[in-house]
Amino acid sequence: MGKFDKFLEAEETKETYVSLQRKKELQQTQKPKRKAKTTGSSLKSVKMTEETYQILTFLKMSTRKKYLEILDEAMSMYADAEARSNQNFRAMRAMLRETNEVAKGQTTIEDFLEK
Repeated sequence: MGKFDKFLEAEETKETYVSLQRKKELQQTQKPKRKAKTTGSSLKSVKMTEETYQILTFLKMSTRKKYLEILDEAMSMYADAEARSNQNFRAMRAMLRETNEVAKGQTTIEDFLEK
């Protein structure tokens, strides 16, 4: 019997001995598991040609807007033009707008990012 065991048997001690192996097992079971993200990021990654990237960079420098603002504006202009001639696109766009309506009192992503 070692010195530590004698100490544990004393009446004054209120601690309980836990072996290192048991301590490791307890730590592993008590660690919170990582949860998968349920919502994805609103930002997405896209690939583009070098020429398109250069045009985007020129637009950024000349307008002093962010890449994202330029791309959003360009996509909305293209979507408006496409909606004039493509009925399927018009229907899908209408469905998207219905699902993206903001509830009363809810902050939009754009408003949140501007703050």
